[in-house]
Amino acid sequence: MNNPTLRQNKIALFLQKELAQFFHLFIQKQPSFKGVLVSVTKVIITRDLSIAKIYISVFPSNKGEVFMELVESKESRIKHKISTLLKNKMRRIPLFKYYLDDSLDYMEKIEKELNTKMTL
Repeated sequence: MNNPTLRQNKIALFLQKELAQFFHLFIQKQPSFKGVLVSVTKVIITRDLSIAKIYISVFPSNKGEVFMELVESKESRIKHKISTLLKNKMRRIPLFKYYLDDSLDYMEKIEKELNTKMTL
């Protein structure tokens, strides 16, 4: 795997910060997501800056799929908001692809299995 360039890293960090703020405000306006925490865990930009892979973590995890559906339905609004912030930094805004980051669930499952085996 190629190491990301400095520009890729800068754009990824900027997108991660801005999307995290956007989702924080966005989730507060959704009554069905009261008490749900959303974080942008990672953003990966392709070398040609055309695609941004955005990894989102949702707690509690049972709300993850529903939240991702909501994000997909509001994709144009999200991209418009972020593009207004990026307009002076980039000529073309990357295509956003959203992924549910379930690494915390995976780590929790492993921890439970280890604890179970240690108590046997």
